[in-house]
Amino acid sequence: MLPPGPPPRHLDGQPKRHGDFSRRPVTVEQGATIGAGAVLAPGVAVCCFAIVAIGAVVHRDVACR
Repeated sequence: MLPPGPPPRHLDGQPKRHGDFSRRPVTVEQGATIGAGAVLAPGVAVCCFAIVAIGAVVHRDVACR
């Protein structure tokens, strides 16, 4: 287990607060496959029967097969 790192900061050096972050759900449709260790960015949609590779970093929607 890693020790906690320093808190995130704005470009001006001020610490960020909870209100500075936005929550957006990740949508994974039926039949989609997500590989181990894949990272999905907030708000991404993985369509039906799409495949996300092992260790992939997904920052855009993944189209259906």
